[in-house]
Amino acid sequence: MVEISVIITAYNRKDFYMDAIKSVLNQTLPNDKYEIIFVSNFRDAEEFCKKERIKFVYSNELYTGRQVIDGIKVAEGRIISFLDDDDMFERNKLEEVYENFKDKNLSVYRDRIRYFFNGKIIYKKEFEEKIDPLLITKKDGENYVRMFKRNKFGYHSSSTFSILKELLLNKIEYLYKMTRAVDSLYFTIGFAYKNPIYYDNKNLTLYRLSYSSSMRTLDSIEKFIKNSFYRSYYYCLDHLTVYSMLDDEIKSVYKYEVSLSKVRHKFISKKPMSECKATISDYLRVLKNSYIGSHKGLVFASLLPFNLRLRFIKKVYEKQRRTLEALLHNYSI
Repeated sequence: MVEISVIITAYNRKDFYMDAIKSVLNQTLPNDKYEIIFVSNFRDAEEFCKKERIKFVYSNELYTGRQVIDGIKVAEGRIISFLDDDDMFERNKLEEVYENFKDKNLSVYRDRIRYFFNGKIIYKKEFEEKIDPLLITKKDGENYVRMFKRNKFGYHSSSTFSILKELLLNKIEYLYKMTRAVDSLYFTIGFAYKNPIYYDNKNLTLYRLSYSSSMRTLDSIEKFIKNSFYRSYYYCLDHLTVYSMLDDEIKSVYKYEVSLSKVRHKFISKKPMSECKATISDYLRVLKNSYIGSHKGLVFASLLPFNLRLRFIKKVYEKQRRTLEALLHNYSI
């Protein structure tokens, strides 16, 4: 009986999806307990999928949330595990997902990532740090903050999430609106359901760093500004969608993330999009130290005219470029 449906989504990118698919085919969990659903806007893998009894779903949806919904429509499992087309699962990933849902009656399971580049693991200190698993049963603001603070230990990417299908279906109208930052919805969705959320301490997902894809927006300051403008805008929209889904107690905490997304959009923009214009309340909220940390410098820089702000944008660009180059060339950080 199928317990887990693995949804792999791909849009335009054709370089790595076979690695993702093969990592799921090569699991220690018995084949009859899981299925693979490949959702993409190209048909290159259709024949391979038929041969391997993988469900192929053609989807030309640009929004990530809508791609996921197209996969959910044909999913038989009660648990949905997500995998981006350029990431991979460790061989025991689905076995851990299956056992933890069975033993703990979970709503959401999450594991940790490891970076990899050109077939080699990149060991990031925080991702390897020994930490205890986190089981959240009480869905309140304090536990939301505890969960958020775990992110620095390698809880990145939508590929680390496994979620009850029932819960996703209950919130499908919000999933439909998610543009890019679908992991923001996955991160909070467990707070809308009574079953526990579990943060495992195992590194079971490989997060690919690709020189071409990572560096393409850092080729020039102009590309960086353009990409950051649209990225910050879509992330802001997604935060607003998630905010509308939450109950009042979690909203009071999450409001900071909404305000921060607006300030980040303002920082990179000559003319911010109307839905994401930061207000005085947003600036004041972000000025306060929070569970995310201090962003006072960001606030003050975003209030400058764009021609003066450009100096600070260039510093951010140069820092990101240096960090990525060091990461890709040294294989260890």
